[in-house]
Amino acid sequence: MCHGYIYITGKTNRKYRISNMRRRERGATNHSLTDSQIFPTVARYAIYHIVTLDGGQLTVSKLRDIMLENPQLTSLSIDDLLRILGKHPEMFDLEETDRGKSQSNVVLAFELQICDQPKKCGGYPTCKDMHICKYFLQNKCRQEQPNRCQFGHYLHSEHNLPILREKYMDNIDPRKLKEWIQKHHNRLFWTSRPPQVCTYYNTAGGCSKNDTCQFLHLCSYYIRRSCKFDSKCSRSHALKSERNIEILREHGIDIERDQDEIIDILNESAT
Repeated sequence: MCHGYIYITGKTNRKYRISNMRRRERGATNHSLTDSQIFPTVARYAIYHIVTLDGGQLTVSKLRDIMLENPQLTSLSIDDLLRILGKHPEMFDLEETDRGKSQSNVVLAFELQICDQPKKCGGYPTCKDMHICKYFLQNKCRQEQPNRCQFGHYLHSEHNLPILREKYMDNIDPRKLKEWIQKHHNRLFWTSRPPQVCTYYNTAGGCSKNDTCQFLHLCSYYIRRSCKFDSKCSRSHALKSERNIEILREHGIDIERDQDEIIDILNESAT
């Protein structure tokens, strides 16, 4: 009896019919999903591949090819993808080329921020900046044992993971994430505030870290222009000592500037 379709017999043809039925079912699912439902999957795929590629960008066409690997996104068109990405300018930038919209480059529109005071900020979710040593990210941290660095060397720490999860980055290898930060974060990321004078250096016991200390070994009264001992002071007034010059440069301060100007900058950071 005919019921509006041709009944096909045989093992091979039966597999073919079932396979086509499944494809139609997936297609129906694709079309029933809204942009907001699809976005988390699109974002996770896009961000993962943009970060892990050396160039830090993908064309819309290449990104769409990657999306098609996911059963939920098999019917995603170039126009669908452009529309979804365009709704989230806080996450993605589209850089147009002269080769058409499908060849526009997709790059990330955000940067991860570093917390300046991880011991005082209150932690996540009050603080949504990363708790990580900026010198570790630059491969310049002088602390040989990572667990002793007060700022931390672990991108997947208990504090950092929920922040990365909000950015769809929690599944990215920390080594790849570190490489992306090094290549694509601007200079302000590394120099959010000037260096500070070492508190321990200005105590009777002194600082035990010596040349591994990340802070300036200078007389705090000298920086405030109130030291009464001048050249007889037991603590250093050598703003441009070898180690202090390294620290100033790491914070983006031009050491060729007048010494009084540099002291003004240091005082501003202390207020």
